[in-house]
Amino acid sequence: MTIKLIILVLSFNLQACDPKCQLECLKMHNYYRALHDSPPLSCDPELAKSAQSWTDQQAADGRMYHSKWTDQYTESISWKGWGWKGMEKMEGAIPGATRSWYSEIKNDYNYQSGEGNGQAIGHFQAVTWKGEERLGCGLNIKAAGTKAGTFVTAHYAPASHASMDKKKQAPDNIKPRKQPGLCILQLGP
Repeated sequence: MTIKLIILVLSFNLQACDPKCQLECLKMHNYYRALHDSPPLSCDPELAKSAQSWTDQQAADGRMYHSKWTDQYTESISWKGWGWKGMEKMEGAIPGATRSWYSEIKNDYNYQSGEGNGQAIGHFQAVTWKGEERLGCGLNIKAAGTKAGTFVTAHYAPASHASMDKKKQAPDNIKPRKQPGLCILQLGP
């Protein structure tokens, strides 16, 4: 009698956003939120699962695009190719994506109207919006093929900054940036 051993090898993304990655994503978001007196976010395992799933889908499809709209969460997405320093590792990818989303502040964000100069501001709003309370992140470092590079997704809940009353709610949800003090600088990127 012969006993056969069958080994099942599961294929998975070794560069997924593990707990260390989730913590880095949370730290980066909360650094920028503190600059606007927004309360810190907390990690949400379900949002982390949905963000990772969507990140993996984008990498598999070889393109960056937003998921189907839902009232369960809002979303920020990022893709950087290999020309960006440090993007081949989580330690560069997560800060790089979060900094990129926050940098939309430069598009003349108006704290009273919640509008910018016509360029993107939604990722900046997602990072800093006071009404967002929970965060989950996804990471996929795609080494080869179509759109090789680093994909990052963040899901935020509740989906408050996507409200139709965003303009009316903006003054209460994003305060003007304050100058970072010593404590904030020590936490910073």
